[in-house]
Amino acid sequence: MCLLPRSIALFPLVLTAAGLLALIPLRAPAPGLADGPSLLLPPDLEATLWAESPLMNRPLGMDVDARGRVWITESGPDPAEPGSASAGRVVILTDRNNDGRADTRTVFAQEARLRSPEGIAVLGTKVLVASTPDLLQYTDENGDDVVDQGEALLTGFGGAGKTNGLHQISTGPSGMYYLTVGDGGPHSVMDRDGWNLQAGNGTRAVENAQGRMSTDGRQWLGGLTVQVRPDGSGLRVLAHNFQNSQAVAIDSYGNLWQQDGPTTVQAGHIGWVMEGGNAGFYQRDGAMGNAQESRPGVMPVGERLPAARPTDLIMYEGDQLGTAYRGVLLAADAAQGRVTAYKPEISGAGYRLNPIGFISTEAGAAASFQPHALAIGPDGAVYIAAWDGDTGRIYRIAPKERSLRLPTLDLRTTGGQVQALMSPAPHIRVQAVDALRRQGDDAVEALSGLLNSLNAYQRARAIFALALLGPAGQFEVEGQLKSADAQTRVVALRALRSITPENSKSNPALTASQQVLLPLLGNLSIDQSVAVRREVAVAVRDMPYDDCRRILLNLVQGYDGQDAFYLNAISEAADGKENELYGDLLPALGPDPLAWSPRNASVVWALHPSQAIEPLKRRANAESLPTEARLLALSTLEAIGTDGAAAAVAELSRSTDKAVAAKAASWVNRSRQPVAARPARQPAKTAVPSGNRPSAERPAENRPVSPAPVRTSEAQPTDATDWADEQAVLLSKTKTYNEKYEIIRVMARRYDGAETMTRLIAGGGLSNAMQRLIVTTLGKSTDPAIRALAGTVTITPPKPAAPAPVVPESTAVAPPARPVATPRPTTEAVRPAPVDAVTTDKSTVSAVSGTRPVRAAVDEVLALTGNASTGQQLFRTSCARCHRIGQQGVDVGPSLTSLPQPGDPQALVESMLYPAARITAGYEPWLIATASGQTFYGFLLSDGPQTVVVKGVTGQKHTIQTSAITNRRQLGNSLMPSAQTLKLSPQQVADITAYLLKL
Repeated sequence: MCLLPRSIALFPLVLTAAGLLALIPLRAPAPGLADGPSLLLPPDLEATLWAESPLMNRPLGMDVDARGRVWITESGPDPAEPGSASAGRVVILTDRNNDGRADTRTVFAQEARLRSPEGIAVLGTKVLVASTPDLLQYTDENGDDVVDQGEALLTGFGGAGKTNGLHQISTGPSGMYYLTVGDGGPHSVMDRDGWNLQAGNGTRAVENAQGRMSTDGRQWLGGLTVQVRPDGSGLRVLAHNFQNSQAVAIDSYGNLWQQDGPTTVQAGHIGWVMEGGNAGFYQRDGAMGNAQESRPGVMPVGERLPAARPTDLIMYEGDQLGTAYRGVLLAADAAQGRVTAYKPEISGAGYRLNPIGFISTEAGAAASFQPHALAIGPDGAVYIAAWDGDTGRIYRIAPKERSLRLPTLDLRTTGGQVQALMSPAPHIRVQAVDALRRQGDDAVEALSGLLNSLNAYQRARAIFALALLGPAGQFEVEGQLKSADAQTRVVALRALRSITPENSKSNPALTASQQVLLPLLGNLSIDQSVAVRREVAVAVRDMPYDDCRRILLNLVQGYDGQDAFYLNAISEAADGKENELYGDLLPALGPDPLAWSPRNASVVWALHPSQAIEPLKRRANAESLPTEARLLALSTLEAIGTDGAAAAVAELSRSTDKAVAAKAASWVNRSRQPVAARPARQPAKTAVPSGNRPSAERPAENRPVSPAPVRTSEAQPTDATDWADEQAVLLSKTKTYNEKYEIIRVMARRYDGAETMTRLIAGGGLSNAMQRLIVTTLGKSTDPAIRALAGTVTITPPKPAAPAPVVPESTAVAPPARPVATPRPTTEAVRPAPVDAVTTDKSTVSAVSGTRPVRAAVDEVLALTGNASTGQQLFRTSCARCHRIGQQGVDVGPSLTSLPQPGDPQALVESMLYPAARITAGYEPWLIATASGQTFYGFLLSDGPQTVVVKGVTGQKHTIQTSAITNRRQLGNSLMPSAQTLKLSPQQVADITAYLLKL
């Protein structure tokens, strides 16, 4: 039995704009609009006034619940105002008589913490409110519109007065919450796991650069986009350094769309955001920069919004307004008095936005229509909360001459959950994701049907949701990595990463889940789609160089010399690994830096490694190069940020090239601190104690095909050392993981250092994590004696840990039917435990793969009377996709034409319930990695001196040159999914058994 992956194609994001281009005024004011501003909107839509003052004040945030009620937030008075004791509030507006206009107001919450509640998300019994410094969570379990409990899910967001702090709340297809944080820091926020966000801005940026590190070991500046789990854990920065991030929208592909701008009327920006991206508004020394200035590591920031005051942003994915509106970004601008629709269009590794008119006012009337909040109702209508002076109004936008029906939300059944997942309202969809996640494997079949939806966004949601449903769902998602459609592959990779606990800059060792994911990333690093390769670059940002070296070289090779988005992705992927990657690229770059091609010069610019200072200085001084090339070299030097680079720039300020000299002098003059005092960019993994090699040779078989020569390294010192200082670092309770990792790398380059570390392990003074990292590092050594020494080490068994309130690492991407291991040295220290069945609730893991079958389950089936006729039909639908009987079926697994034990029903039942317990000889799964970065998974058909033949899970045979293989590993799990995974009941297993016994 083999559940084969299903291949689907997501529709391109580019859709026709017909029907959106024409803006005409309403022929007559709609009911309730007579006293308000005259709105201009497309001819197929109409606007009605749904609510206005005095039913409400000026709304800041807005959402629509499953019953069609509108929830708004209103700010409290300024503390300096007399009698300002009253607080802000959360209000529910209801249309009780169904005449299309709100007539009832209910105050849901009113308290001092709601002084400036700018964002709200209504999620069933939970209501989230963003009110600096808190992300508040209210609960109303009995549905009486009275708060049962209110708490700060997160706290510590900064903000100048009421502005530039925590803004909007959004939800995404993986069930996570997304927060928009302004640049009014400093922000100091700790999540429920103890992860601490430290972010600075403006005058605090220097302080941030000098030590305001977050738990992940990174420095975050300016406006932020952050992600957090519904329980307040898993806080993570997705992008930073925006001017003053106002709103973020997450589409069903997992794309982030961001809008930033000041609270005053100035220029803002709107555009697509790459995960981990730096918008470049603040520079390292705290000075404000130009967000559109091209600097290494700064992503393209999208469209510029002149004279704008952006306030909110949503992605409309439904068909209720008309198919022409599917996939448009709706952006509110209070200064211009308009809501603009943008049509995203794929542009290389990124996107560009085409603005299309949606709703605006007549010329000169912008002050009477100041949109501040947007929301999508469960019926597909768009709601706009706007101000006209002190008057607040809410408009409802719907199709002309066609009524929208409010659907009934039923999350108690699988069908109701799938229906809710198709809702146009993102906050309804996230409730469906949570309900489906709780079902686990039971929801896989229903969600798989959604993969055939005509709406590409709905198909993408199904992929994200399937990843949350345990091994069976993850198996389906992994199959989408082989889809012919690039967008599908992107979504599948994002879905798998969403359930994969990752490492960080401060904790560089790969997690067990990342080790499982690594071979897939290797395959995708040579994908034909630049968008897929971009996602791989994002995924390897914090991985140690030795683990992702081949992937990085593949990614650089895929750069076309033009794509700014992709070049930024390379820069992000190489963060902290610039010098090592630059060293591996030197043979291809050539010995003469003046001969670098424009493409290669731009790659060096993106990496800006400190080892390239002298070649860059030569290029900047070379009269034979055009001025543009010389300025690029100077820009690269400026970005390096070390004392040596600063001295080189200072020298170039006296260049004979006037353009180079002027730019260099400008950079020197705007430096706010003396060179020695400025925070230096730390090139990771190069600074080592005196007397030790800065880099070690790597095995020739792991080197890229091109460039060919192996880089030579400095000779190892022969003097003996007791490694006392290094041992003190490894045993220290205060040193960081990163500091210890650097010491391990240094000591592992010499036998006496390696031997010292093995003695430390034997002495029991090191943590389990340090022990595993040491053994892994020693196992990668080019010295056979050191590798042999690693094999003698016994890791101290880890102490049982208390269950964490999140999905365990080992559940991330380990489907039972297709276990995947990483092509790494196979020591016990890094081998992930096989997982056969995993629950997605809390941290309960049941690993039965490779163990004796549970006797009770087998006996239950054997006690039943099977129906051979029914079993034959079940075989055709569940088993024939991998097994052959006569001329029926597919030749992937063992043929069942002549069973080895035809009279043994117990053996048949055991093989279906627990396939890993008895693996037929010759059908053990193998994982084989090649020097080109490809990974093959399947059965080993032949293993000769020249070639190896592997049969994949679809039956396709792959012939691999033996000389190209860099790693091979036999795995313990079976490729065959269990009967439980295939949703076969005990009676159905008995039926299939009866059929097979009659053959």
